[in-house]
This record gives sequence, structure tokens and C-alpha cells, in this order.
Amino acid sequence: MVKIQIFMLTSNSKVKAALKYQELGMSVIPVGQDKKPLIKWEQYQYCRASKEQINAWWRRFPAANVAVVTGTISGIVVIDIDKKHNRSSKEFDFPATACARSANDGEHIFLKYPGEAVKSGSAILGAGVDVRADAGYIIVDPSELSNGGKYEWIVPLEDGVADMPQWLLHKLAGPSSTQKWEKGINGVAEGERNETAASMAGKLLSSYSTKLWEPVGWESLKAWNHKCPKPLPEKELRTVWESIKKRAVKQLVDKKTKPSQADQIIELVTSDPNVTLFHDEFKTPFIQFQVDNHKEYWPCKSSEVRMWISMRFWQTHGKSASNDAISTALNTLQAIAKYQGAEYTLSNRVALKDNDLYYSLSNKNWENVHITEDGWSVENDASKFFRRYTHQAPQVYPAKGGDVKDILRFINIKNEEHQALFIISLVCFFMPGIPHPALYFYGPQGAAKSTTSRLIKKIIDPSLVEVSEIPKDQNDLIMKLSHNWCLMFDNVSSIPSTLSDILCRAITGSGFSKRELYSDDSDVIYNFQRCISINGINLLALKPDLLERSILIGLDRITKKDRKSEQELLRDFDSALPGILGGIMDTLSLALSIKPTIRLTETPRMADYTTWGYAIAEALGYGGDTFLKYYNRNIDLQHEEVIGESVVASFVVDFMEERMHWEGSATELLDEISTDPVYVKRDDELPKNPQSLSRMLNEIKTNLEECGIIIEFVSGRRRKVVIRKVSESTAPSATPSQNTLIGENKHEDRKE
Repeated sequence: MVKIQIFMLTSNSKVKAALKYQELGMSVIPVGQDKKPLIKWEQYQYCRASKEQINAWWRRFPAANVAVVTGTISGIVVIDIDKKHNRSSKEFDFPATACARSANDGEHIFLKYPGEAVKSGSAILGAGVDVRADAGYIIVDPSELSNGGKYEWIVPLEDGVADMPQWLLHKLAGPSSTQKWEKGINGVAEGERNETAASMAGKLLSSYSTKLWEPVGWESLKAWNHKCPKPLPEKELRTVWESIKKRAVKQLVDKKTKPSQADQIIELVTSDPNVTLFHDEFKTPFIQFQVDNHKEYWPCKSSEVRMWISMRFWQTHGKSASNDAISTALNTLQAIAKYQGAEYTLSNRVALKDNDLYYSLSNKNWENVHITEDGWSVENDASKFFRRYTHQAPQVYPAKGGDVKDILRFINIKNEEHQALFIISLVCFFMPGIPHPALYFYGPQGAAKSTTSRLIKKIIDPSLVEVSEIPKDQNDLIMKLSHNWCLMFDNVSSIPSTLSDILCRAITGSGFSKRELYSDDSDVIYNFQRCISINGINLLALKPDLLERSILIGLDRITKKDRKSEQELLRDFDSALPGILGGIMDTLSLALSIKPTIRLTETPRMADYTTWGYAIAEALGYGGDTFLKYYNRNIDLQHEEVIGESVVASFVVDFMEERMHWEGSATELLDEISTDPVYVKRDDELPKNPQSLSRMLNEIKTNLEECGIIIEFVSGRRRKVVIRKVSESTAPSATPSQNTLIGENKHEDRKE
């Protein structure tokens, strides 16, 4: 029992000392009774271990001795004087400074690290005197060896460490090898012969091929020796030559047999069991690797991968890998990932696999929310792959028992139908693989349209860039759409036709390509479906085809008494966000179980959205039929807006009011419009030629069908436009079947 108490006291004193040295700015490592490090210590030449790491080491090695890494990391150089060589600090002119007694009764003199690099070395100040600096370490008090020898302070560190004296700086800096042979090329005095001969031998051996070492190199060294006032004996000179030649031979062998840095990197990566090389659906190479307690995956070309490789090489080899070596290794690793690695489809923020839904929190632990019919949970599953972009912000953890409808406290929607459509669409935005109608928020200034967009972005796809304008360049728009799951376009007044077409394709789902940078013939391929929201004062920005893929949400101007400061609103919203997000997860879980039971007899163009919207409305308690009613009314509103804003659509409706049928050329129809006294006043809005008229008619065909007017283009010798009126609209609306919900009672308990 007594022995255990003594042991615990000893180990406790050592970890206390280690922590104390760490507080003084030292880099601390644990060493054994044999003076060797108990860990891979190379990285602690460049970074200091934390207090948590030090405590962990001594829990693992309770009897470990304490060592301090010398050199620039700790700001010290230690002169290690060995007493068995009969050496003492009294021989040198050291200033008053911290010093200690070693376990072998030697001395350790502590001095401040100078500005320039100082390498560790033996016998720099003569036999038995070593220098511990960069790439070195020194064992310190209260360490002790198995033979009973102890390390004890004579003058502790706290009393101060002196600057390195100039004479020692000069001695440590010394002339370089090149300087030595150059300086002594015409011979040197007796005390400098051996060092200069070694430098000269090294220069000669590196200058000639191995075949010329003896006939040229050795003879040149002998010739130099004879220039010295008192030459070295040839036998002693030969000993120097053979010693340096042995080192040169070893360097040649190492150069031939030692793998290059690039090969070492490839081996380091491919032999790591925590590393996976794979490619995505576009054949882009990726690498997955372990970081702390989770795995991350990045494109092989990314800066994240280069930094990870640099760190791993440094941790393993204690030195930096060159940029060329990393680039060369990455070329090979990319090839392995592309041609030998598995293929994974990568998703942006949300993914649906085997009827389970996954939502990426994009946080530092790479966690996902896993949603099933039975509920949801947060998990760290490296097999679920999501694309990560630098603009993405981490999402908060969702809270159980929340309510998605709590968002209405922060969103300025007064119309109950619009409230329901907004909530249903918001939840549906978490469902991948289907077209989602764009949410279009319109209303006067002061209706909080921009704030609404930012809050939606925070809920669905948090980002450092919350809202953006419509880019002018189509490649910029495609890039934005590719890198975001949900894009919020703010304060839109107009959308060019080419960009409107891209938005329509992004909603429906389509592929895009652009020329790869610095390439003549390679394309970068994009293929995605995205969620989009747009806000503006009116609906003039929306082209008919984009309007047809939208849900219109009206916002009223906020009164002065109801207006909050943005800081107050965001503070309250951030507090409510975990519950709102948890409510969305609960709704999605229930909708996953309801969706397979739904059968709709007719659907509008956004059929998948309509079916999922029905399931979500059931899960939220609105009721699927109520959702269909609200959605059909919103579709009617879309058609009304198109006809009201289009001079051609308005004319056709008026023109056919007393007719059931008309046919003629586009030129004849343009004449009818141009001579109508009502529409001639809107001359600046009228098409300027028959071709423009035909294009406009084609754009508004669907909207006119909803009003009971059919437009057809008949080809022949003379292309004709046929306009006829039918008794009722032909555009489909969503209608439930007689048995919309199968097993309806199955979901009642969960809705309650």
C-alpha cells in the first residue's frame, strides 16, 4: 500500500512539472527510463502539446519522465556537458542563467534561442559537450533513471534564461562546408587541417563521378595537403578521405534505393486503412480520410486534400513535403480514385436512399440527420456522401418536439391559404429528387421580402451568403445553382429569357456543361435539381414558363406597431430554429409513411410536388384535399397574372369573347391587334413582327388553355394560327381519387 502511494505521488509530481513547463511556453514530451520518447514526438518540434494531451500521456504512462523539446519551439538551447569526459562549465564563459544537474552528474546550461537556426550536434565545443537545439530534447527535473540518477535544477528556469553569448553564436554558426574548403584552398594552419581536409574531400567527391574519385579526387586532395605549412601525414589524410567517401557512397545508395517524396506520399495514403479513394457520378476523383473522430471527403484537387497530405507527411517524417512531390503524388492518387475506386453519387445537402431521407448538417463533425418512417436521429455515418462547399454554414441541431408552424411568427404572410402553401413547400424543400415549384414572394416595400428569404435559407440550406441577385452571366448562374441546394434571389425586377430558361431547367432537373478552365476540349458537367425562391415588388419578373413552375405568396407591408428591429427578430428566430427544424424532421418522418398510400387521379405539371405536398399536408394536419384546393387556386392566380400582364394574352381573350373559332396567318392576327383601338394605345408592348407574335402565343398557350382558349399552329403551304374556344379549361388540376388514402387510420395517432 505504501509503495502505491509513493508511486502515485511520484507520477503526480511529474505531470505537474510537465504542465508547469508547458505554461512557461515549453514543448513537453514523455520519455522512458531509457531516455527515449514514448510517443512519436517529431510533430512537437513544431507545435506544443495541450494540457489535455499532457494529462492523457501521463494517464497512459504514469511513470514517464519529463523532457522539453529544445530549439525554436521552446525558445531554448541547452549545452549538455558530460562529466565523464572531465568537462565542466567553468571552462566556458557562460553568463548567469538557468542550469541543472543531469542524472550522470553532468551539467545542462540553458540559453535563449537566437534568431537564426541552431542545429543540435555532438562535440561542437569539443569532446563531451553537446548542443541541444532544433530537432533535440533534454530531460528535466523531476525525472530519474532506473539506476537512481536524478535530474535536478541548480538554477531553475523561473530565475531566468540568459541570451546566448556572442562567442558561442559565432562558434555555432561557424563557416559552412563550402566556406571551409574555399577559405583553405591554398592550405591552412595546423589546427584547421582535419576539418578543412574533410570539407575539401566532400567537395571533390561530389564534383566527380565515382570512376574519377581515386585518380582525380584523391590526387587533388594530396596536392592540396602539400600546400599546408605543415601537411597532415598521408595515413591520417587517407583516413579522412575514406571516412568522407564512405558517407558519399551511402548517399548514392540512398538516392537510388530510397523512395521519392511523391512515392512516400502515395504509400502513406494507400496504406492507411482509414483512407478511401473513390469518384463521383461525373468521374471526379475524391479522397476520404480520418479527422479526429469523424471522416471527411474532398475532391483530390482541393486545397483541403493538399493540406491534409502536408500534415500527414510532416507527422510521419518530421519534415515538409515539397509542392512538386504533393502534386506528383496527387496525379497518381486521382488516377487510382478514378479507375480503381468505387463510384458514389454525391448529394447537395439532402439525399434519399432506400426510402430513408438524409439531411447534412454541414458541421465540423460531418453529421447528418437520418429520417425514416419511424422517426429521426443525428448520426455520423461516413458512408452517406454529401458535397461540401466553402460557402456552406453549419446547421443547428434539430430539437425533438418542435413545430414547423412556429416559423409563421417570423414570416409576414397574412393569407391563410398562402400560409399553408408556404409551410408545405418549406417542408417539401427537404425532399430531393423531385421538381419543387419556386416560391415567389411579392409585395410592396416594407413587406420584409428580403428578411423572409434569409430566414428560409437559414432553415433549409444555411450559407455564408444568404441571398443573392440574379447573375448576368449564365455560367455564373449555373455555378450558383450547382453549389447551393436552395437559392434565394433577392429584389428581382427582371429576369432575362436565357436565365429564366436555366431556372426552369434547374427546377425540373437538367444537365449543363461548360468548358473547363485552361482546357480546349474538356467539359465540366453539372446535373441537378434545385429549390429556388424569388422575391420582388411585382410579378413582372416571371416569364410564363417560370411562373407556371412557381407558387405565388403575397406579403403585406408591415405596420409600424408590428415592426421589429432585425437584430431582435434574428435573435428570437435563432432561439426558435432548433424547434422549427425538429418539427420539419417530424413532419418528413410521417410524410414518408403516408406518401405510398396516396393516389391522385389528376395532377398539374408539378405532379411529384403535388403528391408529396398532399402527404405533407396530411402530416401537418391541413389535410391533403385542402392542399389541393389551395394549390389549384394558386395555379389559377398564375394564369390570371400572365394574362393580365401580357398584351397578347389580353387581346386574345377579348378577341375571342364573341367568337368560338378563328384561323388565319400570324400576319393577319397581328393586323387585328394593331388596328384594335384599345390595344393600339399599347404600341410599345405589341410584337413588332409575325415571328415575335408566334413566339409570344407559344409562351402563353398553357395559360390561355386554362381560360378555355386553345391555340394551335397548323403547318402547310401557308402556316396558320387556329384559335378556338372550348366550354371548360383543359389544363389539369390535382384531384384525389375515391381512395386517396389507403389505411387512413394508420396515421391518425401520429398526426395527433
